[in-house]
Amino acid sequence: VLDYTEGEDIWMDLGGSPGVYNAGVDQTIFGGSDGYQIVNGAVGVQAGLYYFDQNSSGSYTAGEEIWKDVGGTPGVYDDGIDAVIRQTASGVGRPTGIAAGSDGQFLYITDTQGVTICRKDESAFSKIGTIPVASPSDVAAGPDGRFLFITSAAESSLHVAERNADDTYSVIQTFREGEAGLRGIRGANAVAVSTTGDYVYVTAGNNDTLAVFSRDHDSQSAPFKFAQIIRNGASTTLGLKSPNSIAVDPQSDRVFVGSSEGVGLENGGVASLNIGLL
Repeated sequence: VLDYTEGEDIWMDLGGSPGVYNAGVDQTIFGGSDGYQIVNGAVGVQAGLYYFDQNSSGSYTAGEEIWKDVGGTPGVYDDGIDAVIRQTASGVGRPTGIAAGSDGQFLYITDTQGVTICRKDESAFSKIGTIPVASPSDVAAGPDGRFLFITSAAESSLHVAERNADDTYSVIQTFREGEAGLRGIRGANAVAVSTTGDYVYVTAGNNDTLAVFSRDHDSQSAPFKFAQIIRNGASTTLGLKSPNSIAVDPQSDRVFVGSSEGVGLENGGVASLNIGLL
């Protein structure tokens, strides 16, 4: 039996070919293409893998702890002997982006399933909720934590989520390439927020653009609106060829954009932009 290594995939067999991950049939626990699997809380096909059925559902529920029997009593977790298989601190599988709240009390992590919200309890972060956004590529938090901004390169979209009373979030606005005449966020892959929270910047890897959205303080239902597109090569703008990352200087609000390609045959680099809205 191979030892489990952090990052390997685990799934629960629900049908299809036994011992083989069947997409759309089996239940992904971590990953879901190769590695260990578990079957209804019993010994896994690769032997010695169990989970705690904490809610007595009779099947694995996301967040329940998994362990691999190493010794002691078979099928019973033996502290100090058996190996606990842990997810990341947030209970997510393979993060694609991460942001921290300005107060240090929250983490927001994107993976292939959506955005995981984690809150600090004493000295550790615990998962308190998720935002179901398909294939998110990046996430950024507003300065007061009221709004989250989530990009999806696969959907060419920007989602605005607002904090609820229980510190979870709900999506209240979605901007998509081609909808309502919007152009310039195809392949939206990174997002950042100005220090005041009034401007949101989105890089579009497939468009060679930087999109700017602004706060509309007069609207409760649609608090943000499209403001401007900055395109590589337009006017005197350079440095936005295949953009892939973005950051905002908290002192000056200057925007920095990382790009995969440069001018001509040159490699990419980092562009510094002082954005003035038209």
